[in-house]
Amino acid sequence: MVLRPEGLLPQYLVETVAAVLYKLNGKSQASLVATPDGTLYVLKPHGFPGSHGLMNEVIGTEIARHVGLPVPRWVLLAVDDALLDANPGLWYRSGSTVIRPRAGVHFGSQLVLGSDRERSFQIIPHAWIDRVTNRADFAAMLILDLWINQCDRRQAIYVGDRKKLRAIFVDNDHILGGRFGNDETCARRAMTPDLDTYRGLWRPEVVEAWVDRIKAIEESWITRMIASIPQSWMEDIDPNAVVETLVRRQRRLKALVGEVSAVLAHGYSVKSTRSVGATRPMLISRLA
Repeated sequence: MVLRPEGLLPQYLVETVAAVLYKLNGKSQASLVATPDGTLYVLKPHGFPGSHGLMNEVIGTEIARHVGLPVPRWVLLAVDDALLDANPGLWYRSGSTVIRPRAGVHFGSQLVLGSDRERSFQIIPHAWIDRVTNRADFAAMLILDLWINQCDRRQAIYVGDRKKLRAIFVDNDHILGGRFGNDETCARRAMTPDLDTYRGLWRPEVVEAWVDRIKAIEESWITRMIASIPQSWMEDIDPNAVVETLVRRQRRLKALVGEVSAVLAHGYSVKSTRSVGATRPMLISRLA
């Protein structure tokens, strides 16, 4: 069943979770789930960890999409009490405590999968960087991340056949100061671990063009986008304050990106020597 709740923008759909496959790695304790038509989503539960996580996911995804950067489709995933009781794998842990999520709507990002001849990778080796056909998007994403105060390493899923890959940007729950909204980023913190991702991309004309493009985003669009987020995801959050924060950082964007050149010239880099898959193909195939 697909619903369109009153007040939400047209692309914000609600779909029902029909099956739970497995829990994914990561601090957000997301799970891989399926809707009745077999579409796979990464479900991030409302309420843990942090009070801002799901709001951040919507804002980060919608802004990236608005400026033309590749991100997965997202929906609201409806989870009822019966599904939660039958699938304790959806529950999350805080230390030694197991916490049952609330029934209701949670954030769902459509799983990034390639065709039959392609694979998806969470991490790629350093030697594969030049195989990423849209590597230039990382420079644009860095400028956007510094605007929206991304307080975590930039994450992407790479889809392809190892000879040719395309990056799709995921994981935005650490924007706007993180899941509790009280942190501040810096250029190195918002970058990918391997700085060679940005090799040859950080040119003055490119930076200026993207800064101008982001600064041209109207406050009215930001306000409408934030106003459409489910109210249950914004408990104790003032939407006007979120808009004001984004507008204030938008005006400072040129200064916010100012230290990137120094980081690229002198910063440390973490270079992977192996690939890490983004899914478990055998478990996914069982659903079919």
